[in-house]
Amino acid sequence: MKHSLLFTVIFLQLHLFAQNFTITEQQHWGTTSLDYLRGVERTSDGGYLLFGQAKVQNNTITDTMYGNDDYFVIKLDNNKNLLWNKTYGGSSTDQAISLLKLLNGNYLLIGTSFSPISGTRTAVNYGGNDCWVVCINENGDVLWDKSFGTIDFDFGATAINIDQNKTAVVIQSYGGVSGNKSVPSKGDLDGWLVEIDTLGTILNQHVYGGADEDYFDNIKKLNNGNYLLGCSSHSGVSGDKNSNSFGSRDTWFLEVDNNYTIVNQFAFGGVGDEYLSLLEETANYYLFGGSSSSIVSGNKTSPKRCVYADAILLKTDKNFTILNEKSFGHSSANNYGIQEQLTFQNNQKVIVGHVSGNASPYNSRITHGPQDIWLMQVDDNLNQNWNYSFGSSGGDFVVKGFVNSNYEIELFGHFDAPASYDISVSTFGIVDILYVKLSSDLSILESQLAVGVYPNPSRGVFYVTSATPIAAYNVFSIDGRLQASGTNLSGSLDLQHLPSGTYIANFVSGKTSSSVKLVIE
Repeated sequence: MKHSLLFTVIFLQLHLFAQNFTITEQQHWGTTSLDYLRGVERTSDGGYLLFGQAKVQNNTITDTMYGNDDYFVIKLDNNKNLLWNKTYGGSSTDQAISLLKLLNGNYLLIGTSFSPISGTRTAVNYGGNDCWVVCINENGDVLWDKSFGTIDFDFGATAINIDQNKTAVVIQSYGGVSGNKSVPSKGDLDGWLVEIDTLGTILNQHVYGGADEDYFDNIKKLNNGNYLLGCSSHSGVSGDKNSNSFGSRDTWFLEVDNNYTIVNQFAFGGVGDEYLSLLEETANYYLFGGSSSSIVSGNKTSPKRCVYADAILLKTDKNFTILNEKSFGHSSANNYGIQEQLTFQNNQKVIVGHVSGNASPYNSRITHGPQDIWLMQVDDNLNQNWNYSFGSSGGDFVVKGFVNSNYEIELFGHFDAPASYDISVSTFGIVDILYVKLSSDLSILESQLAVGVYPNPSRGVFYVTSATPIAAYNVFSIDGRLQASGTNLSGSLDLQHLPSGTYIANFVSGKTSSSVKLVIE
């Protein structure tokens, strides 16, 4: 069975300007077998919740194993001490895919299950395998579990918060109307969007796709209130798709409104495979990133640099007209890639991904193993300013990144090697979870921007005053998740689309910035 590959990007927008990093802390967790990390969220007590899948019970995983592969959750405190671990699964294979923190403080564990009702699974199996969603609280207790499936094969992909009471789950579905799927298929493999309430009850469902296989695996909320669905598409003009296929797999984005009706779409690709996701939205453009194996072809204009796939950045306007494109790689390297996104206090951008091969203009260090962790910064024209890489003799992969209150970069991922080169910890088994903390000599932006915000609290509209023009702003939830961003702010800041609560707004002007607590009633 084919599986989608996920490529996203980390933007650590920091008070930082140089590129010399020092690894100050490393930890790992795992068993004597394969342990894959799929998601990390910060918890309300300052700790971390890690989600993944494991095969055996030993070392870090001490809870009961129910089948061939089970979901696991590991709770860490702020110092990365292990507090507890729990497993979830049935008698067969349960594959973890993604983690979502709900607005009510609970968590959704999203994956694919081949299990019947058994173990901790109480939801019926509709076919070969279902999307299996488990809702837990911060203590890891199961609140409910639900399956979404047909008589065919259905794979859990991702989910997004719609509001306090609704969540949209994205599923890769081979099936037609059957099981609890009530909408017909468009082709061989479609994106099946299921809107559920806080108890997992289906409220609404939609299907998107062309006549062939379309691997939907990401969804982001746009500043206009719409949603952007992303997939790797084999389809030509058919079903919902209005553009021809450029090659093997194109990246295909669908913008849908609050009723999940398609309002715009965009495909990007060449003769090879493209995997991109939305990294950043400003008032004027979208920035996408991921990987590409294509030569110049289709609507791809940047050259192929690596043996297999390059890292790629793509900038479009808000109507998806291409403004700029840049590939990163080297002929000695098999793969470059970009993985995840985290936006921070100012408009510095540090991209975190992976590299291989000899030293090159885009990676100044020779990689130690088949895949090292890679950081770089680009300017507004997508030209690289600097790069840095580190790793072990094996494969090192980042899943999630954070910047802590000391502006240190914290990276969670997995690796498959004994202690070697930059990595001082050894795996317990074949693949372990890896944590690395990086500090640097990057200069911190210390001068403060004088900003006035009123009324505060408000019902969502704040008036902002500043002696100098505000070039950019970012609004974060208390747990550090980006909620809104923009450029060239003048007058009012409209946050009426956000739920009631406390937020932190960071305003940037030149090389000065200021953070302000905002309260929406």
